[in-house]
Amino acid sequence: MRMLPVVSLMARVAEKTVKVGPYTVPAGTIVATPLFAIHNTKHNWEAPEEFRPERWADVPVENFVYNSKEGEGGGKRGITFMPFSEGPRNCVGQSLAKMEVMTLLAKLLASFRIELAPEMGGREGIRKRESTHLTLQTAGTKGIRCHLHPRSEAVSTAAAVLA
Repeated sequence: MRMLPVVSLMARVAEKTVKVGPYTVPAGTIVATPLFAIHNTKHNWEAPEEFRPERWADVPVENFVYNSKEGEGGGKRGITFMPFSEGPRNCVGQSLAKMEVMTLLAKLLASFRIELAPEMGGREGIRKRESTHLTLQTAGTKGIRCHLHPRSEAVSTAAAVLA
């Protein structure tokens, strides 16, 4: 969800004219937050192109918003991960979505080793096919194809019976 957020851009309309730093944002202006950019910039993440699950080892599971970097003087620099938005208008389905993702991943990873299908062209192939609309998608692939390799004989037997 950090490297490939489901929603890559979040937008709001300014209700009143507001000053943000040196800029004046007039009322009625659409202001967008580029979640993909925030989640993948070297300014917020060390080696952002690398998948490192250990980054999250000390982050409480219930966190939906995270600040990965400290600012000057030891203070936080701002939000560096927010897959469901933030504030009073955040995603109403975030608790259910996170619970579903964690349950599915736990079951899959406990039973299978997952490998990107060769026809996807590795991580570089996936990156080349990225297409941002309202959500991040892969163009021309009908999704991301993977191969699941059973971790145990019991899983292998069950998969053969289901096939």
